[in-house]
Amino acid sequence: GILLHNAEPYTRLLREVCEGVGLTPFLAEGVPLAETSAGRSFLLLLRILESNYARRAVMEFATTADLVPPPPAGDGGGNEWPTALWDALTIRAKIVGGREEWKRGLQGLPKLLEDRNRRRDADERRIDPGAVEPLRKFIGKLFALLANLERAKTWPALVNAALATAFEFIRESDERALVLDAIRNLRDLEVLGASPELTRFTRLC
Repeated sequence: GILLHNAEPYTRLLREVCEGVGLTPFLAEGVPLAETSAGRSFLLLLRILESNYARRAVMEFATTADLVPPPPAGDGGGNEWPTALWDALTIRAKIVGGREEWKRGLQGLPKLLEDRNRRRDADERRIDPGAVEPLRKFIGKLFALLANLERAKTWPALVNAALATAFEFIRESDERALVLDAIRNLRDLEVLGASPELTRFTRLC
């Protein structure tokens, strides 16, 4: 038998190893991350990488994850990100996926909106090109942190990058604390010699 102080980070890996040598494992597991709001939010982050920064995956994270709220506006309002507007803007920018396409699409979006506004009638709704800047900053910070996960060559580096990303974007809660603890425990996989691949990291989460 194998006894672990905290089995959660290792259960799926142990199951794969046992089944690989013909054993049927019995593993008492805790609540999966996907069954908590903070856990689902973190898995949506990882899905962005799996999809090569697909617009659909990025917007799913922005619109459904339990995000850290933006700084309050000067009038005390603006306590939520304008994600419905961002979804519409990224569609208008014809962004499908890939970091370079995001960069080009967001760079050209203000001029696209200006041209569109000039063609609108006076009573038709216009979109302020300035609305692109908060989106650009959000995406810039998100992609920069996710790039650290892609560059990680060791389990500690991968875990540290994941923790930094989750801490920055997922709203503080008791659930988030549990998610961060579960992620921290994956550092110990370094001693097992398992390669720190993103696909394996996602599977273990």
